[in-house]
Amino acid sequence: MFAKLLVPTDFAAWSDAALELLDPLRDLGAEEAILLHVLDPGPLFPWSEMLCGAATRVEERARQALEERRPRIEGAGLRVDARVVQGPPVETIIRCASEEQAHLILMGSRRRSFLKQAVLGSVSENVIRHAPVPVLLSKWSADEPPAADRSAFAHVLFPTDFSPCAEKAFQCLTALAGAGMREATIIHVQDIRLLASAPDDHEGSEEGLNIRYLEQVVDMDRLVAAERELESLGVTTRVMVREGLPFREILRAAAEEQVTAILLGSHGKSSVAEILLGSVSAEVIRQARVPVLVIRRDPEEPE
Repeated sequence: MFAKLLVPTDFAAWSDAALELLDPLRDLGAEEAILLHVLDPGPLFPWSEMLCGAATRVEERARQALEERRPRIEGAGLRVDARVVQGPPVETIIRCASEEQAHLILMGSRRRSFLKQAVLGSVSENVIRHAPVPVLLSKWSADEPPAADRSAFAHVLFPTDFSPCAEKAFQCLTALAGAGMREATIIHVQDIRLLASAPDDHEGSEEGLNIRYLEQVVDMDRLVAAERELESLGVTTRVMVREGLPFREILRAAAEEQVTAILLGSHGKSSVAEILLGSVSAEVIRQARVPVLVIRRDPEEPE
């Protein structure tokens, strides 16, 4: 499923924390990892002639740091290709993923405080926006470092709005059934913002039938069908339906159910509106306390 991994690192603690997910990824078919460090020449450009020697020493130290991490990856049973590349970090990671035909980008990410969440544009967030492949983010905080755990996908929370991207993510969820996933919680959140902005006749009736009621019945049918499919694969599954702000309900469910990972699509039905408000996936990624696997929308799918 994810045979070839691209693992960008800046050698910080949150980058190293991502390596703890190598063992469960091996159970998903991982065979090879490209360990990548990107040197951003931008800050050094005005002083490039003066700092040429210093830049060379920085590159040498980066190569040494990559080699220090090689045994950890090889210990997980993966082949390793360590590289130091110069360029803008986000663009370089995206280009490398495309050129190498990687199946997954594995990155570390810090959990940020409420105030820091207002600062957009982190490398991991921008990689997720533009990556051609799924992205798996580990989550790290100084007061709660992750422990090595082969059961990272033991209990997965799967939010769905039944969009094409969510359906694609569900296909990945079924694949996790063969890689150690024992439990799954499926959650569908009816967005109170959309309910509040619905036209007055939305809750009216047509030939005696309540339209909103029918929509809820259809949603439950889809959820039950997904539940049955996972149960047939030996996965204990729970279905949840809630009303509220989707990202808050998803994070609340993750805490209540004590899940070990979250799997979600990068775009929902209202992706354009979500860009203006702060997308559901972006807020979940920023605030989640467990690893988040983000499945990209198909390129041909319209925004």
